[in-house]
Amino acid sequence: NEKYLEYKKKLIYRNSDFHIVVPSNWLKSKVEQSVLSDKPISLIYNGIDTSIFKPHSREKVRQELNIPLDKKIVLSIMRRGQSNPWKGGVYLNQTIEYFKKNQDIIFLCLGGDKEKYIGNVKNIPYVLDDSILAKYYSAADVLVYPSIADNCPLTILEAHACGLPIASFATGGIPELIEHQKTGYIAEYKNCNDLVHGLEFILELDNSKNEQMRLNAVEKVRNNFTLDKMVS
Repeated sequence: NEKYLEYKKKLIYRNSDFHIVVPSNWLKSKVEQSVLSDKPISLIYNGIDTSIFKPHSREKVRQELNIPLDKKIVLSIMRRGQSNPWKGGVYLNQTIEYFKKNQDIIFLCLGGDKEKYIGNVKNIPYVLDDSILAKYYSAADVLVYPSIADNCPLTILEAHACGLPIASFATGGIPELIEHQKTGYIAEYKNCNDLVHGLEFILELDNSKNEQMRLNAVEKVRNNFTLDKMVS
């Protein structure tokens, strides 16, 4: 059936007039190597609403969300929690294990089934209200995003728009969104040790360098990933 379906697809595509739009150069290169390579193709990155996703006072939102002021907060966001294999739950667990004896760090995991504390990990059900989600982004020190299959994830754009640095793997189109050591840290794909190193790199920045990384992240989104930019 595979050869037959490939033949039928080629026949359909050859007789179809359409223009392909992709939200990352990574996906664009994939399409250009496929049966669709003779079709016109454009890159249009995803855009987000920067009137909602914007920086808030870290101290204020931490008090509002009942997050300790004297701790480093590592945020993770996963729909279906850590059971979602494509979001890299296994690598998140390994990272948490590495930092489990560090009492100065709290892992705030959004996307679990119910709110509960386990050691230095606090699980919180997925937040559906974008305005509240923006406050969690603003309250954190770094977002850990160990996804192993992604294109142009809105989570990364939302976090950057709120001034949050990100540590992630070099997955799909993610390196197009995060500037290594400027707005975050791009670790080698599926290399958890490098991901941990990235978290340490961000968490150990002095105040001025940390603030500059946050400003770089906000600027990156406002210059490239707004709704207006996407529509135009």
